[in-house]
Amino acid sequence: MPTSEITASITIWFSRPSVKAAILLPTTPSGSGHIADPAYDRDAQTRALRRFNDLVAADAAMEKLILPVRDGITLIYKKP
Repeated sequence: MPTSEITASITIWFSRPSVKAAILLPTTPSGSGHIADPAYDRDAQTRALRRFNDLVAADAAMEKLILPVRDGITLIYKKP
């Protein structure tokens, strides 16, 4: 499944009213540094990671924390 479809699926699942609380641990939030590198602006996976990170950052119903383990792990907790 392409990254953009995974991002859309997670976003839809997390926003469901029936999901009262959840924990998600996506890896590589920085995309090996690609999300900050303009050379990867046209890369579909990098764009999907940027979009996912932006959606998570903007959602007040989620607590988020990036753990500095290797390439990073994001701890996302949807508040009940």
